[in-house]
Amino acid sequence: MKIDKVGQDWRGDPSSALLEALDPAQNRAFRDHYLDVDFDLSDVMFITTANQLETIPEPLRDRMEIIQLDGYTEHEKLRIAQAYLVPRQCQANGLRPEEITFTDEALLKVARDYTREAGVRNLERRIGAICRKVAVQITSHEAEQIEVTPGRVLEYLKHEPFVSELHERLSIPGIATGLAVTATGGDILYIEVTRMQGKGNLTLTGQLGDVMRESAQIA
Repeated sequence: MKIDKVGQDWRGDPSSALLEALDPAQNRAFRDHYLDVDFDLSDVMFITTANQLETIPEPLRDRMEIIQLDGYTEHEKLRIAQAYLVPRQCQANGLRPEEITFTDEALLKVARDYTREAGVRNLERRIGAICRKVAVQITSHEAEQIEVTPGRVLEYLKHEPFVSELHERLSIPGIATGLAVTATGGDILYIEVTRMQGKGNLTLTGQLGDVMRESAQIA
């Protein structure tokens, strides 16, 4: 169960039912109002999953034992793609192993520039999209065997949705380093400013958080 996706609307409030079921100190049994019977949950262990803790209701999160697991590294994603994702997508799209090969650099480019996640679900979708384009080329007799390189990844998947920021070496000050942490991992942010005539005051508007405001002030 994706516990962080549980919401509350006119259809009901699943978090309240979970709150009742996950509190054995107050409730030995969970009453099903549809069947009008009690279910003994004293020997039941509930295992839920989540990508982020912030969206879980605080009373519900307080009654859960939280075990945090690290996401896959780029090296691990590469090995998973080579051993499982590529063969599975080749078979799903009617390609023989000798008709398509992926270089390590191509798979790393897909993982870095086209997906931003802790797992590999979107990575497999992107690999599948490449396999379908290769299958079209082979069936139309444009090629008999294709090696997927970083250049072909850009050709097949077009513009990269994610770009990692690189530190620019400048001779003047004006760059502060920040860190963004999300459910899919994190990234380094570089906040750049410039100098101009004024009164020496800095005013920030919009939906900036306290951390971003502090980084801008430091810069």
